[in-house]
Amino acid sequence: FASSLMSAVARLIAASYGYKGLQVVSASSSKLRVGRIVDVTSDGEVTVRWQSTGVVERFQRDQDGLYSLRVLSSAATVTHDACACDNCYMMPMKGARWSCCVCHNYDLCTKCYCRGEHDVS
Repeated sequence: FASSLMSAVARLIAASYGYKGLQVVSASSSKLRVGRIVDVTSDGEVTVRWQSTGVVERFQRDQDGLYSLRVLSSAATVTHDACACDNCYMMPMKGARWSCCVCHNYDLCTKCYCRGEHDVS
């Protein structure tokens, strides 16, 4: 799940320079940090400005070609009445519904997705 989504994020960020402003979450920190992409260089380096501190940080792909960033959805007003988070059991699920590409019928709420609560390895 995480690696599939991280790969999609890497392709999304690396394939286009038009993703400035995309809201992301750091996947490498125990504390969730929300920021916005402020620059993407031609070699794929991504610059993020963290909302809480204003600090700018640069990210490069790891050995697998992935970034330690996750896309944060802006779908906060969506409610999935017939769906529960398979980690925290929130029902109805509010916000984005993150479906695993590997496991059958496995969904996470945004909070659990951002914390990397589902490992398919």
